[in-house]
Amino acid sequence: MQNDISLYDHLNSTAAYAICLYDYVKGENKDILSLTDNDDVFLLIGGDVSGIQNFIYDIISKGAAKNLKGRSFYLQLLVDTIIHDLLVELALPNNCVVYASGGGFYILAPNLGHTINKIKELRHKISKGLFEQHGTALAISMATQTIKINDLKQNNLPTVWRELSLSLGIGKSTKFFDLIAENPALFFNPAAFDNSLKRDAISGTTIQGTFVNLEETESKDDKSNQIFLDESNNVLLELGKKLKTADYLILSNNVIPEWKDLEIFRINPLKNNTTWYLLSEEKLLKFKDKIKKYIPTYYCVATQ
Repeated sequence: MQNDISLYDHLNSTAAYAICLYDYVKGENKDILSLTDNDDVFLLIGGDVSGIQNFIYDIISKGAAKNLKGRSFYLQLLVDTIIHDLLVELALPNNCVVYASGGGFYILAPNLGHTINKIKELRHKISKGLFEQHGTALAISMATQTIKINDLKQNNLPTVWRELSLSLGIGKSTKFFDLIAENPALFFNPAAFDNSLKRDAISGTTIQGTFVNLEETESKDDKSNQIFLDESNNVLLELGKKLKTADYLILSNNVIPEWKDLEIFRINPLKNNTTWYLLSEEKLLKFKDKIKKYIPTYYCVATQ
């Protein structure tokens, strides 16, 4: 029988199962030889960010076409941030990421007692962070499904995937449920219908927090063409501009205080510790003495 997967994928998935099996046995204080086929050793975590298409294309400003690149790249950073935070929270390596594309992802983890609680807590934090920045435009759905040893032996993984997909679907239909229960006023605020409030020039939604005033005319005295952007949309606009000159993308587990004054663009999709930096090769060489001591701690890849 001819193999239909690459040696790399085979070794990568085998290593992921081995790591999760080790963590399960150690975490449950069990003997590996005592495990039975019916033991729920593994946990498949599924996640999906909904609202992507509308987030990218539902914009009203005539000059917003140049913002599409920044928004598309931002969504990739957002999903990568969620995956990164999950891996850090569960102390798992990158090869436990089974799949990640198009706003969705799947992660293999050991089925430990505290794992599901950690996932629920992180999902709530992510939902809250997304709502604070983008309102109801983007939402995260996360679900889990256990995997028995027998599921692997009997090639029963399609059933596992199907059950997990159903759970994700239920999560999509009940998005924001926990946030509404926690604070209904966030969703039923009459200020959203107040025409006296400034409106974002890209999304058209009312700006109730921090905003940026951009001048479209050359004359600073002419206020007729002033446009206003929500702070988060302004960051996305700047991201689209920085991508033209960026050569490197750096992921940091924390904001790097020493880089604050180095004119390096940074973005924090979830407003937590996980931060992305974009910089050109010119700035990398210019600030190399201040940058190089932090590079080994973080992931660094070329964007062009």
